[in-house]
Amino acid sequence: MVKDLCFFVYIRNSSTTKLGKSISLKFHIAQHSRDTELMKKFIAIFDCGRIELNLARSVVYFVVTKLQDITDKVIPFFDKSPIGLFPHLFRLDTR
Repeated sequence: MVKDLCFFVYIRNSSTTKLGKSISLKFHIAQHSRDTELMKKFIAIFDCGRIELNLARSVVYFVVTKLQDITDKVIPFFDKSPIGLFPHLFRLDTR
């Protein structure tokens, strides 16, 4: 069972944009650190992402931050999911 599956939207101050703000996205799946090898398989499944390990909290994360990978690989995966892991309420209309 997946411990945590999240999409984050970050809005930060930026001196290089016209509005003075920048937006970035992050998708992550979190599991207990004992599942690190399992989590590494997500890189092969999605053909993107990285693993982040937080030993202090005994958590391992599969993380995707590249917008194109989120829109072209992650979201379509959950669109096709027969178990509805990606609720319509949170669907991003990126097409």
